[in-house]
Formats: sequence, structure tokens, C-alpha cells
Amino acid sequence: FRPLERVCSVCGSTRAQSRYSGARDQVLAKLLLPPWERVLWKKQPYEDNFVDRSFLESLVTNANVRDCDVLQIVKDSAVVSQHLAGAVLFLGVGYLT
Repeated sequence: FRPLERVCSVCGSTRAQSRYSGARDQVLAKLLLPPWERVLWKKQPYEDNFVDRSFLESLVTNANVRDCDVLQIVKDSAVVSQHLAGAVLFLGVGYLT
């Protein structure tokens, strides 16, 4: 028998079923599949949401992280809030006159 055959191609006899044959066939089918490639243009025998073991190898965590200085954040937020307060004051004076 070949790995996934149910009937022998030489003698024609059928393979005996065991209760683990479904799981064994799935494992054999996975072993016989060609390796997954990271290309969209090629038809591959994998599902659309297949995730390869090498998926996270190219992951870069926290590549652009900067340490924050709390005092600098407070200063910058004060500048923004002063601009907003000045704009509201300007519009309020213009609306009242």
C-alpha cells in the first residue's frame, strides 16, 4: 500500500481500518505536503488562514519605542492646551461682540 491508498494497486485488496486511521492519514498527508512558501501568486495546498511555524521569526517587537520623559510630556501638553484656550477665547470674544 502507498501511504494514503485504501486499495492496493497491485493485488486490489483493501486496507483494514483501524480507529486511528483517520488521524494517521492526516499526519501522513501533512508529511507529504510540499513546504509552505510566503507567496500569494502560487496555488498551495494549504488553507487561507494557514500559519507556518516560521511566522513569528521575522517579528520585531518594540522597534521604534522611545523612553518618555514625564516632564517633557507635561510641558508639551501645556503648550497645546494654551493654544486651544487662546482659540476658544478668540472665538468667544468674536461671538460676543
